[in-house]
Amino acid sequence: MRAFKPIKNIPDYHAFTIRANGTLSAIVTEIGVSLPQPTNIVAGGIAPSEMTLALWDTGAECSVINEATAKKLGLQPFTFAKVFGVHGAGDKLKNVYLVDLFLPNRIAVQGVRVVEGTITHGAFEILIGMDIMTLGDVSLTHVGGQTVFSFRMPSIQAIDYLKAGYGGRMAGKPI
Repeated sequence: MRAFKPIKNIPDYHAFTIRANGTLSAIVTEIGVSLPQPTNIVAGGIAPSEMTLALWDTGAECSVINEATAKKLGLQPFTFAKVFGVHGAGDKLKNVYLVDLFLPNRIAVQGVRVVEGTITHGAFEILIGMDIMTLGDVSLTHVGGQTVFSFRMPSIQAIDYLKAGYGGRMAGKPI
């Protein structure tokens, strides 16, 4: 078995990993959210004004905040966006806010555009969409009955299971 090649001159990055026994039906983490702050303040370790649960959703193009959380933070929309739901609800004009997000392990993402949405399933108030996930590397594995989700930012190396040499074969053509 061949492992991934070690990275030379590794850039600074932040990462977190979640492990759970069994199969997770959703990836949910505690995150912080606040009004946007100047870069020097965030780098100095400002605490988020609200801690909440977030669902990591690869099916969401952008991150979403529910209306109640936006009101609690006193967010003011700076524009609007047409939102298309997966449940055929049609397109709707929704508020767009600017926030700072504080992911696990002190990963701060500043100036994130979040769209107001109605989150009706689960106890989470924010959806982390592909806009955040594509800022780093994401992996999800399930070996020996344990689900492992890991995220690092910034992206520093491609993860390709075929090239890793574990004997995998591509089934069909890539989309």
